[in-house]
Amino acid sequence: MNFTGKNALLKNVRGDNEMIVQFVLQWLDGSKERLESADINLKRDFEFDRDEFYEIFNFKRYDEDAMLEVFIHEFNFKKATGNRYPAFQFLKINKETALNFLYFHIHKLFRTAANDELEVDGKYGTDYCAFSNTKSFLAPDPHTTSKIGKWIPSFPNAENFKAVIFRRQVKKLMLDDCYKKYPNLKSVYFDDEYTYSDHDEEAVKLSLALKTECIHYFCDKIGASIISKFKGRCAVLSNVICADSTIIRFIRKWLDGSYEKLEILDVSLAEGSVLNSDEIFKKFDFKKHEKGEALGHLDSMLITHYPCDLHERSYWFLEHPTNGTIASVDIHPKCFHFYVWNKGVFPMKFLRLPFLVQELILKRMTFSELFILSICSRKIPDVIRKVLWKIETVRFFIREDFLEFKVKPYAEDFGRISFVSGLDKDQKLTMRLGTKTLEYCILKKTDETNPSIVLTKSIKEAVIPIFHEHLHYLFGSSASDELDMLKTSPAYTFPCSENLKTLFQHNTVRADDLERFVTLHPLTNIHINSRVEGEFENTSKILKIDHIFFKTSFHLAPSFILNFTSKFMVLHRAICDTATIITFVEQWMNGLHDKLEQMDVYFQFDTAFRPLEFLEAFDWKRYEKKITPATHLREWKYKRETKKRYPAFLFLKSSKDTALQFLYFHMHRLFRTAADDELEVDDTYCTPEFPDTKSFLVPDKSPLKTVLPWLPNGQNFKGIVFQQFVKMETLEDCYKKYPNIKSIRFNASIDDKAAKSPLLFQTENICVKQSGKLGPSIISNFKGRCALLRAHPRGSLAIIQTIGRNIGSDDIEKVSSYQRMYSRPWVPEIMRF
Repeated sequence: MNFTGKNALLKNVRGDNEMIVQFVLQWLDGSKERLESADINLKRDFEFDRDEFYEIFNFKRYDEDAMLEVFIHEFNFKKATGNRYPAFQFLKINKETALNFLYFHIHKLFRTAANDELEVDGKYGTDYCAFSNTKSFLAPDPHTTSKIGKWIPSFPNAENFKAVIFRRQVKKLMLDDCYKKYPNLKSVYFDDEYTYSDHDEEAVKLSLALKTECIHYFCDKIGASIISKFKGRCAVLSNVICADSTIIRFIRKWLDGSYEKLEILDVSLAEGSVLNSDEIFKKFDFKKHEKGEALGHLDSMLITHYPCDLHERSYWFLEHPTNGTIASVDIHPKCFHFYVWNKGVFPMKFLRLPFLVQELILKRMTFSELFILSICSRKIPDVIRKVLWKIETVRFFIREDFLEFKVKPYAEDFGRISFVSGLDKDQKLTMRLGTKTLEYCILKKTDETNPSIVLTKSIKEAVIPIFHEHLHYLFGSSASDELDMLKTSPAYTFPCSENLKTLFQHNTVRADDLERFVTLHPLTNIHINSRVEGEFENTSKILKIDHIFFKTSFHLAPSFILNFTSKFMVLHRAICDTATIITFVEQWMNGLHDKLEQMDVYFQFDTAFRPLEFLEAFDWKRYEKKITPATHLREWKYKRETKKRYPAFLFLKSSKDTALQFLYFHMHRLFRTAADDELEVDDTYCTPEFPDTKSFLVPDKSPLKTVLPWLPNGQNFKGIVFQQFVKMETLEDCYKKYPNIKSIRFNASIDDKAAKSPLLFQTENICVKQSGKLGPSIISNFKGRCALLRAHPRGSLAIIQTIGRNIGSDDIEKVSSYQRMYSRPWVPEIMRF
């Protein structure tokens, strides 16, 4: 009562009505002006008369119009109040004119859901209320539920409840009173074995639940009585104790005309109960289902929290002798499924529904389902077309044996339909696209919400234009179409489409075929992941496409570099010399490549390009943060895109434009700085990533006397990492440039002379990944602190042990040998792999 803070969470409080009343009076008088939330849970043995509490104050019901959008402040305790609007009542403080809310966490007994279900739950005294904001009501605590007279008025005053879920033990009288309160109940769900306490047969006979349309029950020993007395439509019974005679009596009664409303009986047997399917099948004239025959349909179910698996084409079925109704029967030792199918047409036809309802249904379906629906009727495609679809991209996958399309809408949802040949399917259907009739079947994947159509015959070239036309008839024009080809030449017939913007080619392609395809289709992106046979002319339309990506450019690189006149180009495995790159830069400076925004060239390993010779040909300027933009490279849509971090680069100024433009080349990487002051020597192909504070130029594998001036001018390097083969001259020059080096790691092989260098033996920490036959020499002459040798010849371990016993020096802390790749003893952080 003396709390003056903001948030309070109190559990197992010893209190009564008077304490809570005094607390509310203090809040109304303004004594607790800082209070934002108070969560008070009384002990179970303390009675709290909620009705008396409500009579003292003038509470008002929850009103959405009068409520603030967020009425409960942040709560820092573990069980915080949820963001949903709970059921509550509010008072108004006299001190302030603003609307303030008083909310108490009360024991949960009822909860509404969006589908008009009433949930009865009182298992935890500390559970919070979680009410839907459209059907909010107050709930009593478990103490009140023991008094039958007071329990009934506490039910929500709503007549629209169609389903009730009981989570804990329920007496028969409480169930009957619930039916009196809600006469429109159609489904009752008993959650577990403790929900129904009256396990005598008389209670089962009198219970109104057996007349309800749908029940879900944990039966135990009364399962046989429920099966015999059920009068509803759907019964899902679990943990049933019954014998073969119970199932036989049930089937006989159904054949005699009982169970007129029954559609589903799903029985799962308890432990110890087993059904003899052979004995049951002998008693009746079961027929085997013929494939392809549709039995009928089931009405929509109201059973909640239970996913019924309805087998529409079960192998065995019974036919009613009077009305001809079909019932599928599935019998296993531990379960019994009995599905009665309604003859005739569906109760509602899709085409007879209002368009607004049709639109809601269609927008909940995937694009694959929409395509399947479109071939079911000649009128449905027109309905699908009326819906306004927003499609960003449609990608067509054309392979040698199948056609597939993927739709990418603005909502980032994907649909997929594939046409595959050579699949042996039992049931074959036909669909008509335009004037073409195709055989197909439905391919069931693990994701049943996205089925696929499978073509059962080889694809002809004429199918693709028809399929393409039908697809765009349904969903309209997309922002762009993409064509992905594998084991197929671009000469493959494809409909001329103004939306076809991107081509992905994965197999070897002829240059003349590619040229003809680009002539027919105004592409803006082309992505070639394969070899190209032949040559392109200097005036080829390929060089005018906005985005070009060649994974294996090879001999095409010089022509592409000098004659490209568009925006973006990426060439991998390019073979060209230094003169070609110099000529390109001169062209760019003279304004010939005025549209160019980005060009990435990744050279082949044995290329003749020499970066130093290229750099000496122009008056380069160093990178300066103040005059360069934050992101100097444009966005690149393909997989290997340029990083946005500041790389090391130089820039030139074009003579045509006064604006500052940058020319950056991806060259063989030789040096890289890291955050921990390591110098990495590498000449791999990947794009360099340099920290903002240590950017520098990257030289090639030229003679060392020309390489050293390009090494970073820094005395703070303490470690060097060599990624490629190291010569003696390189090692000595690095020691001259960086005299403070304490650790060296060789990730590649090392020259014989370099392995015998006195400078190497005097280094504190060395790590040789491929020591080979040089291991014994390094071990014998090492004078430092830690040496790690990997891949040395056998017998080196004995050498190490001998040296360790004979040296007797305090300078060596540890000498270890890597005979196995997974053996990792303690090593300095800078030398760890």
